[in-house]
Amino acid sequence: EGVAVEGIGQLRPGDPVVHREHGIGLYRGLNSLKTAGSEQELLCIEYAGSDKLFLPIHRLNLVARFTAFEGTTPKVDRLGGETWKRSRKKVKKSLRDMASDLLSMHAARELAPGHSFGGRDTYFEEFEGTFPFEETPDQSAAIEDVLADMQRPRPMDRLVCGDVGYGKTELLIRAAFKALENAKQVAVLVPTTILA
Repeated sequence: EGVAVEGIGQLRPGDPVVHREHGIGLYRGLNSLKTAGSEQELLCIEYAGSDKLFLPIHRLNLVARFTAFEGTTPKVDRLGGETWKRSRKKVKKSLRDMASDLLSMHAARELAPGHSFGGRDTYFEEFEGTFPFEETPDQSAAIEDVLADMQRPRPMDRLVCGDVGYGKTELLIRAAFKALENAKQVAVLVPTTILA
């Protein structure tokens, strides 16, 4: 649906926004409403046909900033129309189908046999000795976990996360070495040329 709005300062008039119930509209700024001696700030969201929705600021959690590919402008929904409801239904069905496919794939992977790589040997320890940095406790634990996964006779399924400079590449190189040592092919995919 979009990116959560943490505060009203993140929105500028004209920004496309997504209201959870009414769909995509354009943020038109804040309006003041005086009732029974008190003044309330309301977000103004404009929909197709110049229809406007006024939303109290304390309901900001219902609104998200619209995100799309750069240069694309969203189609504004009609307030009270069926387009947004149909879009949500379609997305929900698509997500259910994707979740079902992922569950099926995961179940098949659990049943599929995998290659059991050997443990540490002198070649591996010699290779490890060439790394110039001492591992952090977290990095050492991740290395051991990955090597243990590789020794199991089933396909490995592990995601390693960490900030820049925390040694993910050293972990990857160790796993690649272990695979090559067992006569398996290795492919390394990276998102940028700099990382390659």
